[in-house]
Amino acid sequence: MKRCGALWTRLSNWILAIAVAFPAFFLEHWFRTRCGHVAGVWRGGHGSWRASQTPVVLACLGTTDQRWRAFCSWGYDHPLAMANVIFFVNVCIMFWILDIIQQNGWLIDLYWTIIPVMMAHFFAAHPAAVANPTRACLVLILVWLWSLRLTHSYLRREGWKLGVREDWRYNDLRKTFKRDWWWMSFLLVYAFQQVLLVGLCLPIYAVFSSAEPLNLLDIAAAIACVIGVTIAYIADAQLHEFMKANDRRRAAKMRMRLVLNSGLWYYSRHPNYFGEQLFWLGMSAFGCAIGKSWVAVGVTMNSLCMACVTAMVEKRMLRDKRRADAYRRYQRMTSVWIPWAKAVRTPVPRPDNDNGNEDAPPPLGATSGGGDDHDTTPRS
Repeated sequence: MKRCGALWTRLSNWILAIAVAFPAFFLEHWFRTRCGHVAGVWRGGHGSWRASQTPVVLACLGTTDQRWRAFCSWGYDHPLAMANVIFFVNVCIMFWILDIIQQNGWLIDLYWTIIPVMMAHFFAAHPAAVANPTRACLVLILVWLWSLRLTHSYLRREGWKLGVREDWRYNDLRKTFKRDWWWMSFLLVYAFQQVLLVGLCLPIYAVFSSAEPLNLLDIAAAIACVIGVTIAYIADAQLHEFMKANDRRRAAKMRMRLVLNSGLWYYSRHPNYFGEQLFWLGMSAFGCAIGKSWVAVGVTMNSLCMACVTAMVEKRMLRDKRRADAYRRYQRMTSVWIPWAKAVRTPVPRPDNDNGNEDAPPPLGATSGGGDDHDTTPRS
């Protein structure tokens, strides 16, 4: 019976993970089909109602048809604001309610890897979208590439089981604030994630709001994105193999390797974070290529947040007495984010319970919830 219950829980979580996206798809489809017939009204045609009355006035005082037209007008003129409304309804409210019911915020971890793709297609399909075809296609391909890499990494880390655990930071806060966490989570988890994710997607919005010709900065941006995704993929694969090797050693009752100090992890303590940030810097460069450098505010916010997360994760690693000494040595020798040569080429000291392997710190991530305290989902 327990096994059947576990199987049903896994299946129901997979069904839930798919079903929760339907409100966003419905709202987006409704917006395009329901509002499409008044595109002329958006542009000032089909009468003078828009010229004589503002959408806000009509939404409050007009007829039902005028209210729809007012909403359509607003959504047409403000695609970024419309995306925020859909995000707020589908993620901030709906995910939050499910979090309260399940006492687990795992959905936001999964959808962090998917929402940028959804937003990219919303901006691309918006009636007011205008873009250089080559740049638009390039950005969509790159966002999909980023999402596939990160989603695969997340699912592999979770053993292809959804809803088993949530971000360890949220879990710690849940235990700390207890009875108050139900309302605090709305702000600290969901509203905050909206600010970060929408901020990161600002360059995508900019790409679908300008038809400026392609230039050299676009090429540099694409190269940066590809390099970033590649670095993150390799770092994740190395981390995954390290963790699997430790699982095998644990099963064989052998002492675990405490520090991953080989491959990309030899040159950086967080190469997956570096790859992630390089990708979004590349995305911001697309915005700069069309003269909209203000979009870099998103990646700037995410970088500051990730710096805080990095500090939190490293403090957590140092609280583990098994690896604290070795990890401190690793910190002194190895760059935090940017892959760089070692400060001193000396072996990491071996604690008494180590197996003699000098090539390994517990690599890092942002949302580990157990096991070896590792994570391959570099996000804020």
